[in-house]
Amino acid sequence: KNNKILDKLKEISTDLLQNAGKVILIQCLKIYYIIVDSNVPLQEKMSAMACILYVISPVDVVSDFLPAGYVDDAAMITFTLNFLKKYDTKDIQDKAESKYNEWFKK
Repeated sequence: KNNKILDKLKEISTDLLQNAGKVILIQCLKIYYIIVDSNVPLQEKMSAMACILYVISPVDVVSDFLPAGYVDDAAMITFTLNFLKKYDTKDIQDKAESKYNEWFKK
């Protein structure tokens, strides 16, 4: 009985982690496509670039090696996309999802 509970917990947590990773990666891809969009002003592109650099940087406010290490990265991504929401178009979303699917064949 305990094994069934643990197995179910593992299944749920695996799905949660995979889905959370997918969402964060698609958000990062959206930021990338905002950066390369010729219609986005330079100042907004610089804000987006700062976010991407923060996310890929090994130096964080909260170390990625800690259990909650990616919380600051997720917050930065969310804040940046909210700041740039007028550039987060259907085309940007489609490009991000297409690239994700290309990478992971889903």
